[in-house]
Amino acid sequence: MTEDNLENRWVNYIIRMILKSLKQLQIMFEHSRSEQRSKLNKKREQVQGFQARLNRIKDSYGYEKGRRELNGLIAISEREILRLSEGLVKINESLRELNKMITHLTRYTKTNELGKASSRLTQKKPTLRLLKDARYASLYRFYKNIETAQRNKHLLKQITFPYKKTALLFEYYVLCLIIDSLKANGFIWTKGWLADEEDPTRLIDGLASETLLRFESPDGRFYIELAYDMSIINTNDDSLSHFKANINRTPDFRIAMYTSKGLFLNA
Repeated sequence: MTEDNLENRWVNYIIRMILKSLKQLQIMFEHSRSEQRSKLNKKREQVQGFQARLNRIKDSYGYEKGRRELNGLIAISEREILRLSEGLVKINESLRELNKMITHLTRYTKTNELGKASSRLTQKKPTLRLLKDARYASLYRFYKNIETAQRNKHLLKQITFPYKKTALLFEYYVLCLIIDSLKANGFIWTKGWLADEEDPTRLIDGLASETLLRFESPDGRFYIELAYDMSIINTNDDSLSHFKANINRTPDFRIAMYTSKGLFLNA
């Protein structure tokens, strides 16, 4: 009996369609993993920022409430890091199982009778002989379930680049103007956001809150910190009252100048 029969063609066709769906699902999992890693890295950077701010005020008088706030933010962020890390482990496990399925099905179609069957399928309905066989019928039902899910629930929608709201894009635009202005005045961008990343495409999800950028003067005597969407810690320092007036104490941008030894000059 020839292996190139209608039943084997149908099985070949169904497996190819299943593989196509699994590969689309693979893309979705890889995208989710990339997003999860990005969130995890941003959260770790936030913790580093909180710890750096805590170190600057740890021995200063009048910053007790600020230290408590920062310690609280660090504790919350560390719990979030743990949650994101556990989620990343689950995504990796799911992706490994998915890759095994894809490898197995791909190998299956090439190493047995199905590999000898033609990939052409002119008849669009399975034969009665195929449906009478419990193995073929089960495979066909599985295929139809996937096809229905794709058609009705958009589970495998095409991955697209994230978009930003107009207000957020304007914030990014203003931030870029500030950066250009500092660079035009001779300051060197040494740390934060794009300065820390060799591949800018990895930051396509946008700029995280609590991001701190550092610009150093050419002579190294002082530096400027440009904070994006960073909360102001309560202190007894009235010089920051105009920042605290913000309802959430998180101005979109804050620029502060320090000496090379970290002594605050102005903001």
